Parts: sequence; C-alpha cells; structure tokens
Amino acid sequence: MTDREVLAAARELISDKNRWCQGSEAEDAAGRWILPSHLNAVRWCALGAVEKVSDISRALDIFADTMDVININDDMGHEAILAYLDARIEEMQ
Repeated sequence: MTDREVLAAARELISDKNRWCQGSEAEDAAGRWILPSHLNAVRWCALGAVEKVSDISRALDIFADTMDVININDDMGHEAILAYLDARIEEMQ
C-alpha cells in the first residue's frame, strides 16, 4: 500500500465515530486501552488506525508530526481529525 492508501484506509476505519477514540491508540469494547493491532480492538485514534492498517513504524513515518495528529485527535475532535486526514490524503495525490 502507498502512504496515501494507508491514510485512506485509516480514515475509513475511524470515519464512524463509534470506531474512533481519544486518549489512547485503541480501545476494546469495554473502553480499555489495547494495542491497535489486537483482534479485540474496536476503536482507534488516527495514529492507532494507521498502525492498525499498516504498522507502528509506518505510522510514525507518515505522521512525522506525531504530536500534531495526537493533539488534533484528542483536543479538537472527530470532525477535525477527519478533515486533517482528508487534507493529508489530498496532499499526496
């Protein structure tokens, strides 16, 4: 997958607000922290979603501005992180 395809897949994963979380990379159905790649993960932050569809090193490469994406995800909310991902995907065309 290209970086653009990875971001698009991650965006799709968290496009439903019920599959998105704040404050951790991923959560299980009970809202407990879990590794993004774990089979019981049901919600992801943007960084965790990229890790889920690829791996942690790729996620960190794609998000060189890791703190920015975490802050947008955790402080600005679901619509803001989707808009951020849309802009990043658009930049990669």
